[in-house]
Amino acid sequence: AQQQWGAAMARVSEKWRVLAGVLQDHALTSSPQQELMNLLASGMPSAALLHFLSSTLGEAGTKKLAKSVDSSVNAVHELLLNHLAPALEVVAFCMGELHGMAQCAPWMKPVCLQADALKAAEQECMLTMLRLKQVQREVSAQGAAYRSFFLWLLRTILLLNYEKLLQ
Repeated sequence: AQQQWGAAMARVSEKWRVLAGVLQDHALTSSPQQELMNLLASGMPSAALLHFLSSTLGEAGTKKLAKSVDSSVNAVHELLLNHLAPALEVVAFCMGELHGMAQCAPWMKPVCLQADALKAAEQECMLTMLRLKQVQREVSAQGAAYRSFFLWLLRTILLLNYEKLLQ
């Protein structure tokens, strides 16, 4: 999942660098982010952004990039949900069992279980589970943001291509 996410982010970064190069070639000083914000605000791309969207990135490139990012988000989410969460649940259960044993009958005294230390470990495990849930929500939110961005970008490219056909 980490490699997949890294590869997807490398592709996105490469496209940003290409767009920055296209902007420089057209003697523009704005950043790729500024150009996209201008497009979002006005609905009209600059000549450099139009060239990038139609010639360099294109519909197929946008779909490929969106699919790459989406599959990497899904891989990270699957790793968190299907591997880390169950492992943490098992650890939390074991910590709870050990804590219960430490507080129980005198026959557990020879094992030397320390109830306070086990309680602290159990609480840390629970906090880690809460952090994992928060990370899962953040990954989902980032995935949704990327999906929205790429859908908007794809719709913009399709509209620009349609306008070209009409001219």
